[in-house]
Amino acid sequence: MKHVRFGSALSMMLLAATAACSSESSSNTGEAAQTPAATVDTIDIALVGSFTGADRFVAEDVQRGVLTAVTQVNALGGVLGKRLAVRIEDDASSPANAASKIEALAESGVVFGIGPSTSSAAKEILPLVKRDAILYISPSATAMDLDCVEQGATADETARLCESARAAVDPAQGKLAPVLFRTSASDAYLATAIAQYASQAVAGLRRCRSIAIVRENDAYSQRLAERLRERYLQLNLAVRRIVELDEADTVFGLRAVAEAVALTPAPECQVVVARPQLSAAYVKAFNGFRDENASALGEGFMTIGADGFRDERFTAAAEAQAENSLAVASDTAPNTQEFNVFRSVFQASFPGVEPGRYAAPAYDAVMLLAGAMAKSGTWTSIPSVRKALVDISTGRKRASNLDVNDFLGLAAAGADIDYEGASGPLDFDARTGGVRNTFSVWRIKQATFVREASFDPSVISGE
Repeated sequence: MKHVRFGSALSMMLLAATAACSSESSSNTGEAAQTPAATVDTIDIALVGSFTGADRFVAEDVQRGVLTAVTQVNALGGVLGKRLAVRIEDDASSPANAASKIEALAESGVVFGIGPSTSSAAKEILPLVKRDAILYISPSATAMDLDCVEQGATADETARLCESARAAVDPAQGKLAPVLFRTSASDAYLATAIAQYASQAVAGLRRCRSIAIVRENDAYSQRLAERLRERYLQLNLAVRRIVELDEADTVFGLRAVAEAVALTPAPECQVVVARPQLSAAYVKAFNGFRDENASALGEGFMTIGADGFRDERFTAAAEAQAENSLAVASDTAPNTQEFNVFRSVFQASFPGVEPGRYAAPAYDAVMLLAGAMAKSGTWTSIPSVRKALVDISTGRKRASNLDVNDFLGLAAAGADIDYEGASGPLDFDARTGGVRNTFSVWRIKQATFVREASFDPSVISGE
């Protein structure tokens, strides 16, 4: 396979294309460019994210990854003889607003897109996905609810509808159904990764023979905590208790949660499932409680955080109290040649900026969408592009961002390719639209994340 060479000529071309890309994108203020989905020269793709509000960091990270990919594709001549143009919309961290903006974009002819930023917003657009009105790839939505677009009146009815829909999918026979594609793995895999790490034997003993789960009192955290409990019990280990956190909790309320965790029989570890700032506030309160009650928990007691810990907002808010905490999350910045090449291209567009957690999955989402359009020969047919997305991510011949021109050329030629992404392997499950990622464990040392262990996608089950 040929490799991209990063000489001065390519760098200049990428930087020039960055300027061109910026001129083809609407601002993230919510004012979309008034253009059709495709003109003689361009194909519009949407980028809908939470550019204002609590989740703006995710949206900004995704935006940089998207623009990096669009820049690179356009520098190589675009797709189907057209340049890609990005229509950016801000949903202001409102799930209902995200659905409204995505529906309006679809009505204007922009049916392919990247986003939305959050799982709650992604759930709002599932009816549009089900109707085949749109095809979106989210780099950051990971809730298990997104594995199926069917929504029944009850949980049991939803499960029945989803089982029936998945049974009808047969990619080999061309039988596919609408799905919300995602380039970050479902929380079902996150729960498994946490359970595997916590239950591993060290010097002949399990790390955590018993745990307490501390979770935020929202639907997202509840589902993840329940799946983690199931996984831990399947390993014949103990879940002592599940304790709720509330973002309205005062310091005293958070301390009461810490006291509940330490009740007899005390767990050997705790797993925290909450957003970054709430996780930080709890860790501060917990450590204060532990300093005053040294005998309440064992000397080797560990605090393990879900992906809320793997966030610079957590380390910034927790300050020194984050020291030695452990974070488990999908590893979207793997130590691979594909990621290192992406990082070089990214920094040609954004000098001095490091790619965040969602930049590489966003970059891969655009590359896969471009490749699927090239393979299917269309920028208008949702079913054709959907089939091509599955095909180019699960084939036999490896292709990657190491040579984007080669990847797009192979896709256009109809080759049986398997795209290896900057963020790692990306084999779309035709039944769910999801992927598996490598998951890693990081220890927090002086506000930096030090990778301590990794789990290959092949050993992590979401079932």
